[in-house]
Amino acid sequence: MRDDDSLPQASPPRNSAAVAHDRIDARAAGMLVLMCMTWAAGQIATKIALAGISANWQAGLRCVGSALLVMAWAKFRRIPLYERDGTLPAGVICGLLFAAEFAFLFVGLEYTTASRGVIFLYMAPFVVAIGAHFLLPGDRLSAMKLAGLLCAFGGLLIATWNGLSLPSRAELLGDFLCFLAAICWGATTLVIRRSALAKASAEKTLLYQLAVTAITLPIVGILMGEKGVFNPSFPVIAAFVFQMIFVSFATFLAWFWLITLYPASKLAAFTFLTPVFAVILGALILREQVTPLMVAALALIAAGIFLVNRPGKAALPRTIRLFQHQGSGLAFDLKELLAALGPKAHESSWRIECVEGDGEELEIYGDSHTQLEDLAEASAVVTGAHLAAIANGIHQVSFAKFSCLHGSSPPWVVLTAFDSSWWDVESSDERVLALLQEKFPWKENYEAGARANSSAPPGSLVSGPARSVDF
Repeated sequence: MRDDDSLPQASPPRNSAAVAHDRIDARAAGMLVLMCMTWAAGQIATKIALAGISANWQAGLRCVGSALLVMAWAKFRRIPLYERDGTLPAGVICGLLFAAEFAFLFVGLEYTTASRGVIFLYMAPFVVAIGAHFLLPGDRLSAMKLAGLLCAFGGLLIATWNGLSLPSRAELLGDFLCFLAAICWGATTLVIRRSALAKASAEKTLLYQLAVTAITLPIVGILMGEKGVFNPSFPVIAAFVFQMIFVSFATFLAWFWLITLYPASKLAAFTFLTPVFAVILGALILREQVTPLMVAALALIAAGIFLVNRPGKAALPRTIRLFQHQGSGLAFDLKELLAALGPKAHESSWRIECVEGDGEELEIYGDSHTQLEDLAEASAVVTGAHLAAIANGIHQVSFAKFSCLHGSSPPWVVLTAFDSSWWDVESSDERVLALLQEKFPWKENYEAGARANSSAPPGSLVSGPARSVDF
């Protein structure tokens, strides 16, 4: 048995900082392509608006308008934005990085060419990929992923080749500032995935960044002696409104939502499409020429994105054992495991079974025990949402197995409860195992779980009644 009253309640799956998808699916890919097209159009809109609103003022003022749109949207959707949830420090850091990104970029483009600036700005996917390798469990920089990034970057070089030349001293300064903008962009993504913002709504994450940028960039503009709003013509205002609604509000909101659900490095690879779309849209809107080199660049970038998101060889399932004791029992149970696994667990089907073996008997305690017992004895398959609802009324499960059938064979993850001492988790998805080991760390529980093998040091194989598992 365990002390259930002191446990945190399972959080809703929507904003869980959990494993959701291990690759980019069709829905996300479609959203990313549309977002990159919008960002490309935003670059053209920025150039048009610069004829009447100076750079830092433009970025700051559009964030003011977008922040108001986020607040209105959140109020309409009844999404809380102002409660204390521990996200303020990370939110301020992300806001400063977001503001610094635009400040470095706009100032950098004053010293270097647009072609050179784009190349250094789109070093950001490499920043994300390298940072994710060390900071984000399960988002490793494989040889295939690196090859894809280099392929896409090669396409970007081809797309901007005509604008390249040997740099002057001023251009080198501009290049460096654009590279700093890339670091800020990549760092923002990593901070969101690694901090409490991973559990926050996309609306709150975006609002932090818009609010900080709305305050800081106009101040930067004043210090740099910018004119501010000096020619508010109809094309200038139309371009500014487009940025405010579709770039800083709609697509940024979608981007920060995707960051919480998909591998950061795989999302970042899609951003290489933006400068190519900008050239294509420039040809359509500004009647600039599209050359065969541009077609080749687009093909290389598409190939790079494919390589980054290409599934690797199927890994063999591995099992970890979770001990996290509190008082006389476990500090977590089925509902906490389901909440940790996040949206993918709630969107999948689950098979519920009794554990077979000598002397093992299904035991379930809680208000919903009869319902769960009936399902287990029938080896029933239910939706993840249904299972989560039942789990909310359960405080202990013994000798039962829960297999997540996410359209794959073998199951995506198998959760097996053995008396009240531990849970075994089997999966070929290393992101799942890394996440659960982090959330229910072995270090805190070694003494409580050591009865399985009192001589085993942390990190070793531990033999239990069921089978050997590695940590």
